[in-house]
Amino acid sequence: MENAKYAALILMLGCGLAHAEDIVRTVGDLDRLQSGRVFYDAQAAFNKSKMAAGQSDLITQPEAPSAAAGDAMPAAKAVSSLPVLEKVAGAVATLQLSDGSTTQVRPGDSVSGGFVVVSVSMRGVVMKRTQDGRQFTLN
Repeated sequence: MENAKYAALILMLGCGLAHAEDIVRTVGDLDRLQSGRVFYDAQAAFNKSKMAAGQSDLITQPEAPSAAAGDAMPAAKAVSSLPVLEKVAGAVATLQLSDGSTTQVRPGDSVSGGFVVVSVSMRGVVMKRTQDGRQFTLN
């Protein structure tokens, strides 16, 4: 009878330890999670700062020279502004447009401002400007 008690106790401890191993994480797992979080937080802060500074990849095109005699360089006007990448979930990306609205896009979709989405991946979104075929990577 005494042996049965010890056997039951050992069995219960073994089950408890086996269950505990399923939820144990390593320091390496924590390090990977934290470094990924820090990277994406920094990237989001960078994109937000660019938007606040008004330098969010404005694409400029020179205007026709003015008739004023003192103008040495023609002024540049903004043709369109690239959207800002908010997140990627599989093959779908969420973009914030220059007017502040957000939209979800997939490869092949057209985006306001004269862009077409070429590809969506975890490395970023590649967009092509329809006006001249130039490609931009949002990340």
